[in-house]
Order: sequence, then structure tokens, then C-alpha cells
Amino acid sequence: MRRLSEYITLNLVLLLVWAFFAAIDGSVTPLEGALLFDAALIGLLHSASLKRYLIGTDGREEG
Repeated sequence: MRRLSEYITLNLVLLLVWAFFAAIDGSVTPLEGALLFDAALIGLLHSASLKRYLIGTDGREEG
């Protein structure tokens, strides 16, 4: 489950970076870029609850 948890975080970070560069590049409008960036940032801030919802864990290993 740890890899799946890391995969979710990695995808959110990649979405954040892609939205930033797509807005700068002009591939998407600045408003769309800002909305995607904000959605990814909020997803990262609440990643523990997202992981709990998607895979039933908060990403921490149980020891």
C-alpha cells in the first residue's frame, strides 16, 4: 500500500507542475491553469484524507 500511497502523491505533484507550466506556456488559459493548480494544491493539502478514501489508509506504515 505504501507504493500506491506514494503514487497518489506523485500524481498530484505532477499535476501541480504541469498546470503551472501549461499556464505559462499558453497551452491552457490562465484561469484554467489557476483552477488546475488550485485543485492539485488542495489535493496535496488533503492527501491523507484522499488516500484514506481511495485505499483505506493514510500512507503511514503500520509497524
